[in-house]
Amino acid sequence: MTGLWPSRVARLIDAQGARVTGNRPISRQGMAGWRGVLPANGGAVQLRMALGGAPVAFSAGGAVPLIQFSNVIDQALALQSADGRVNLRLIGGGQETPRLEIGRYDWSAEPAGPFWHLGTGVTRLTAVCLDDPARIVRVNVESRTDPAVWLGDGDGLWFVQGYSESRGVMRPMVWSAQPGEWSSREQRLQDYAQEWRRLLPEPDDIGWDRIWSLILAVRDAGDASALDQVQALARVPAAAVALLLRVGRADRAAALLTETESPLWWPLVSCAAWTEALVSVRDGLRHRLRNAGIGEEDIGSLVAERLAKAAGEIIALRPELAVHLGQAFARAGEWPQALTATGASIPLAVPKARDRLADAAQDALRRFSRLPDGVSGLSARKLKVALPGTDDARPLLHAPLVAAEVATGGRSNPTPQEYLQLIALRAADPVWFDTALPAALTLALEATR
Repeated sequence: MTGLWPSRVARLIDAQGARVTGNRPISRQGMAGWRGVLPANGGAVQLRMALGGAPVAFSAGGAVPLIQFSNVIDQALALQSADGRVNLRLIGGGQETPRLEIGRYDWSAEPAGPFWHLGTGVTRLTAVCLDDPARIVRVNVESRTDPAVWLGDGDGLWFVQGYSESRGVMRPMVWSAQPGEWSSREQRLQDYAQEWRRLLPEPDDIGWDRIWSLILAVRDAGDASALDQVQALARVPAAAVALLLRVGRADRAAALLTETESPLWWPLVSCAAWTEALVSVRDGLRHRLRNAGIGEEDIGSLVAERLAKAAGEIIALRPELAVHLGQAFARAGEWPQALTATGASIPLAVPKARDRLADAAQDALRRFSRLPDGVSGLSARKLKVALPGTDDARPLLHAPLVAAEVATGGRSNPTPQEYLQLIALRAADPVWFDTALPAALTLALEATR
């Protein structure tokens, strides 16, 4: 399509270059190549959680690849469970574009007797056995399929994902040759949350490795967010942190991605959950070293080194989590320090936290141009910190303070609208948020003593 730029009104353009004229559902995976065109004098990209609440909007102008908002969209989707959607519009020149309804999938198979009707074209199906994630079956089918033909009539509950070049991402299906008793999603989430609670004091249970293998296998085949086991992590956040600490260095980044699949966000996970997880993982390490015949005089230093290396790998990727880890180390009776890949020691603490906040705030104000729309009114309630700047920048500067209040229990969990505001404010200046949160959490912890 030609003649789109410059534009006097907002336009939404699909991956084939056609102007979108009506509301359109689309999967997150299908966003590649989509873009907006906004007037040169400015417009906005507006995002709203489909479950409700007011929108937030980022100022933009000219040609705007929509994928640049993927971090905000991914987190907003995760906070709404597997079936959530984020609505996106462009606003400019006094007009709004149609709504882009972004979710996890594009279409659903239609069961009819033993068959699944898949529509036209070839669909690539991947089935992972929930009981044994090493069992994976892949098949290409057209029009319809009988899963029994390619999954057999043996035992096993299969999680099936699909992708069609013509239709996009298929909503996942669960299948078994011997269907079990029906259960609601809520009941399954309660059961899996109970399983996570059971595993926490059992760090040597093989269930940890089996579930992590399942998450990786399903994610590799598509998207792990539809797993009830993953959704249930938000009900037992200490289990999510324990997974993050348990995995090896090669899987650390993969474990951090859990926040894009489950309704949790690492900065808001409570300090108590971080501590509970650290104690669980530490006790498991101690037990395994004793079983390996390591002497008690060596166990303490070996465990401390392993935990410090894990912390170093985490903060190398997510520096804003340094004090979440540090307070957990301290409460568990461990030295709050991390080790880098080169062996350098980094304290998991922020001395002179108020000064650090004030200095970082000055840097943020020098970068500041304008806030995302829809974030006004967000401010700390209990954490009193004198910060520079005007009321215009207040929500930006207060976002890490609000996160610190939530993590220390000084504030209830955010509403969906507040979640979206926090995510948008972090996206507006991640340098400020990631620098300020450890200092803000230090002050919030001091206030609780």
